[in-house]
Amino acid sequence: MVFMKDSRKRRTDRLMVRIPLRVSGRTETGESFECRGHAVDVNRFGAHIRLERPVPLARKILLTNLENNLQGEFRIVKALESSPAGKTALGIEALGNYPTFWGIDFPSRPRKPTESRGLLECLQCRSATLYPLLLDEIEVLESGGTVRKPCTSCGAKTEWKFAMEGAPAALPETDLATGESQAARKQPGRSTVFIQHPVSIRTATGKVETVQTENLSKDEVRCSSENSYEVNQLVTLEWENSGTGKRLQVQGRIRRRQSIAGSRRVVYSIRYEGTPAVLPPARLKPAGKLYALTAMLTVTASVLLALNVRRIVFSLTIPSGSTARPIAYLGAALLLVALAHKAWKTVLAREPESRQAFRRRHMMAAWTIAVVFLGSLGLGVATGVASGHQRGRKLKVLRDFAVARVFESNIDAAENRVVDSPEDYADVCATLALLATKWQAQLDALSADALELYRFQFWQSAKSREEMKGLEEILSLDRRKLRVVEEQIALKAAAENVNPDRKLAFWRSSFPPLQQKIADLDAQKKLVVKNMIAEK
Repeated sequence: MVFMKDSRKRRTDRLMVRIPLRVSGRTETGESFECRGHAVDVNRFGAHIRLERPVPLARKILLTNLENNLQGEFRIVKALESSPAGKTALGIEALGNYPTFWGIDFPSRPRKPTESRGLLECLQCRSATLYPLLLDEIEVLESGGTVRKPCTSCGAKTEWKFAMEGAPAALPETDLATGESQAARKQPGRSTVFIQHPVSIRTATGKVETVQTENLSKDEVRCSSENSYEVNQLVTLEWENSGTGKRLQVQGRIRRRQSIAGSRRVVYSIRYEGTPAVLPPARLKPAGKLYALTAMLTVTASVLLALNVRRIVFSLTIPSGSTARPIAYLGAALLLVALAHKAWKTVLAREPESRQAFRRRHMMAAWTIAVVFLGSLGLGVATGVASGHQRGRKLKVLRDFAVARVFESNIDAAENRVVDSPEDYADVCATLALLATKWQAQLDALSADALELYRFQFWQSAKSREEMKGLEEILSLDRRKLRVVEEQIALKAAAENVNPDRKLAFWRSSFPPLQQKIADLDAQKKLVVKNMIAEK
């Protein structure tokens, strides 16, 4: 829908400007019709139009903008009002994308409550754009000057001035206060500029309301409100300089009012009375505690975010149980983020975003918060992936260690099979030769994987250094034991050169001493393992 009770829900801002139209279409019976009318309240996607005759609802109509001869298809969404004379007011919605139909370039986002916008005209290409303006820029433009703004049509920065209209749009045809006709009020040279700017209206009873101006002339301001004010009622108008915070205050009298069809808003025309007074900036509530609260909530939420994202990513990398608890903690982090956002909104309400000093401070705070949150998220993902990768390498080291122990156990079992027979000694050496080759390869893989795991760690703690030192001692003892086993394997070749009658004596004198060396190395290894377990 184009017309909504809450203007903040509009896709783009509307502008109260009078644009002549030609309307054509077909009635329910299929007869074609054509009539004239004008738009009085437009935005990029629709308008409020007034026609000289009634037209059927829910029908497509073809509009022609008589100022630029552009055409577009629209749909009637609501009949706003009708009169006995046959005139009617309708709410319409565009059926296509017509960004230039009204001859005005509307911003893509709605106006912020504290933001000012004005309808400007490029002096080079004569295109019109509803531009955000600072109050200083408004003062320059009102004095007849120009401002430099980028022009999409020209493709460069050009000089802009207010787009003027000879008579105000959407005003009653008769002054309700004086009965004077609008035609009689028109004066040569009198022009209206379209400025949407927040202005405060204070009545004699002290009631204050902030409204939006629709357009301005030299001696009047027109604004819309859902509150009711009486014609000839005295009010006090107050503007704030968005850059400095200084306020401009002037007395005014409500001269005219007009209801907007299909809306609770009423357009008031307020004529200035008296001399404007410049007031110092309004006193603002302190926001230091709110900054501290926002920072505390942000840091806490960031820590929770980093830790639990790490756990979730880690569990996805290496299956390690349920992720229900980390997800619950993430929910708590999001709750803290919501509380921090609420505290920050309170800060923005106390410190007007339009002021230059506050704008810089808010931008720095916003960037800091964004960096903290994105940093914590990135840190959680990075550490989670790293921890999962590290855990995978640890498991690989443990598997390598277990396989190495299997080969070592088979070697020990082969040595324990030695009996008083030369044939068994030779068979044992052959078995040891086969197992020693595989054990050697497994020890090399274990050593390489352990070293890679140690280097991959972000930081080497005292515990990891002690574990690595213990593993190196075990590997050193294993390699010494492997060398002794290789000496036992070499006995087979040496025994072939021994007299058969002396082979048994040769084996009994050569093999058992090497077995004793192996037993001593095993004892040392058990002591190292015992010390590592004790340290844990």
